[in-house]
Amino acid sequence: MDLPDELPTVETEIEDKHVEKKGPPAGFIPKEHVSKSEYKKQLRMKAKERKIEAIQHAEPTSSFHEEKRQIVDNLNNNKDDRSRAGKADEDILSFLDTVNSKKNIYTTSSCSGRAIVTQSPGDGYSIDWMYVDHRGELPEGEDIVYQILQPLLSDETPTESVEAPGAVTAIEDEENNDGEHHTRKPPVARKVKGVEIWFKMEPPIVSVSCSDVSTAQNLLDLARSDASLKNCSIRSTNNRHVMVALVDTHRIEAPLAIDGRVLVSREYVEKLFAAAREKLKKGRARFEMMRRAIEEKMEDDDSLDEK
Repeated sequence: MDLPDELPTVETEIEDKHVEKKGPPAGFIPKEHVSKSEYKKQLRMKAKERKIEAIQHAEPTSSFHEEKRQIVDNLNNNKDDRSRAGKADEDILSFLDTVNSKKNIYTTSSCSGRAIVTQSPGDGYSIDWMYVDHRGELPEGEDIVYQILQPLLSDETPTESVEAPGAVTAIEDEENNDGEHHTRKPPVARKVKGVEIWFKMEPPIVSVSCSDVSTAQNLLDLARSDASLKNCSIRSTNNRHVMVALVDTHRIEAPLAIDGRVLVSREYVEKLFAAAREKLKKGRARFEMMRRAIEEKMEDDDSLDEK
């Protein structure tokens, strides 16, 4: 029997109608070959990768620009920001103005650096702020702090807070239930086992919201190469912004009293403040270098001029 010149096309038609199934992503182990927990872990990792990829390629949203405009307006009108003090320090205003004038970035909170003395009451949860000063010169700081320690040097049990010169201005304002501001006195130094009093000098720090990962990376590169701010990093990301912390490396932490016993001399406190003033000076100098680098190398935000 002679065969026809053309074979039937049934098989070909079947092949044409076949829809090829996609295999699992690269590096993805099929469900049947791993435990349930490992498979769920893979799913979470892939979801995280997709989120990061979306953030990297995202365009600045209208909410980003709206929030920037609101924060810049608050800062320009009354120096409000999201720091613990609620207002920006005078010494860092020029840095904030420069950052906020640039495209796709704005500041959310800031501190120009400070010296503080804290007392832990011993419960492991709360902290008493006994002294805080954001001024770079830390005027009379050693006098104030040593007077705070005086009750621990006497034989009597202290019952009232120290009325040290300048201490009242050093403690930040609080708002009472009536909406009025008042200045609280520093808490008394306590002769109690487990209570510790520490001196800390904290460096300048500014939180900057960036519209995307690329902008955040450019900002970090400037901080490290142009201002030697080595501890800067990306702190968080979401679908609205990427948060970068610009922070100096200089800091001091030293115990002043433990279990109600003073560990330091007046001379030691003076040396602490001398070192703190020098480190604050260096930190602020680095932020000025960073300000100039941002001014010269980042693009201006023309949208702030729009009505």
